[in-house]
Amino acid sequence: MNTMITRKKTEKSNENVIWYRSKRVWISIITTFATAFLALFSFASEAKDNLGIDIFSNSNRIVLLILYSTLLALVVAIISITKNYNKTFCGLIDNDSITKIIDNAYDEGRYDEVVKIGYALSNALWYCGRHELRMYIGSKVELAAIEIGDSYVRSQTLIEDLGNGRIEVKQEIDSAIKYIREGIEIAKAHNYIYLLARGHRNLACAYLLQYYQTGLDVKIEKAKSHLDEAKSWCEQIADCKDKLDAEGSYYYAEYKYYSNMKRLADSIQSLIQAKEKYDQLSTYPEHHSLAFDRLIKIQRELGKCYLKDDDPGNNVEGKSLLLKSMEMFAKQNDYSNALRAGNELLKWLFRTNARSPEIRPTINKCQTYANKAENMEYKKEFERLKNDLEGM
Repeated sequence: MNTMITRKKTEKSNENVIWYRSKRVWISIITTFATAFLALFSFASEAKDNLGIDIFSNSNRIVLLILYSTLLALVVAIISITKNYNKTFCGLIDNDSITKIIDNAYDEGRYDEVVKIGYALSNALWYCGRHELRMYIGSKVELAAIEIGDSYVRSQTLIEDLGNGRIEVKQEIDSAIKYIREGIEIAKAHNYIYLLARGHRNLACAYLLQYYQTGLDVKIEKAKSHLDEAKSWCEQIADCKDKLDAEGSYYYAEYKYYSNMKRLADSIQSLIQAKEKYDQLSTYPEHHSLAFDRLIKIQRELGKCYLKDDDPGNNVEGKSLLLKSMEMFAKQNDYSNALRAGNELLKWLFRTNARSPEIRPTINKCQTYANKAENMEYKKEFERLKNDLEGM
């Protein structure tokens, strides 16, 4: 019997709650303490009744100390693992294992399982930059969603995993547009307002990329048309959190549009508006991590924009923002984005003051990121910049 998966159920697995605000974490810790104490006193009672040993006596306190120490170590481990989950998750993802799980579930007709696992992984894979894996899993999720009749998951998968995934890797943009349009049609048929806003926003990004690649004016015109459509749908979203997320992503796409049009002041304003939306979204615990990630990216782009300004004060602010974003990305083990921010700083140093004493420390820091980064495009760009600067 096929079971319809509602959006409310699937979104729970997609939420990324800070460890100390998670009820599940504290329930686990309290349960661990309670179970350990019950086991301890049960053991003490049995030992006294059957063996005549009082483990709470002075001579046996060393045993109690060992038990308490073991319990404390267990709790610390639980907190440490949960606290660092977001930072270590990217390194734990194994393509072969995940694809095998998804493939087996799909081949055996466990379509609910495919949808639940794939839907839950989607944002994490996007965050880690594992776009190819996200697209592969998305292709299975979309087929599984058809089998169980989940139109919401199918629409979102077409718009995000299969559509936006191709935009992220800058490949097969015509296919990306086809997938997004298909997702929009499903969203329109079921009145999924949030997905309509996201779909038109992603279409705008696809056409902006084509404009960047071809220079054809028709592409930038289509991008603007879909941006306007996305804004219209954003205004109709009833749920406060969905609205903030959709508006934040809309303003970030608008920034890309103005950036392509070489309108610096408008680019900065769009980024500031995006920041305001994600700042508000970050106040909701279940959205804090995702909003925080986007805020770091906005900080990087603001720094990049300020360095293009002729105002020396904005240049100082831009440099500061890039340095902060480098450090924040690195703390999250996101070395590709840390390197990307560092490259922007190196470009500015090369343009403005190739003999600056800041160049060598910045190159060294970027080299550390490059050694750990996965994105080959940013690594190649860094090598070019480093060779240019060292050749001065």
